[in-house]
Amino acid sequence: MDGVWMSDEKWNTQYVPYVLQLATDVEKNYGDLNIVRVSRAVAVVRPTSNPSGSARKGESS
Repeated sequence: MDGVWMSDEKWNTQYVPYVLQLATDVEKNYGDLNIVRVSRAVAVVRPTSNPSGSARKGESS
């Protein structure tokens, strides 16, 4: 679930929808699991603009 290395575009358009789809499928098949809750908490769309100009953790400016 660590996607720090992904671009915001890839995270938002590919990763988030995939993880949420996976979480829904797992929940249907196995019920309410903590890993499903964690995956939904992590799979949040990132803002695509950075108005402050500061780099995110792990990126150089």
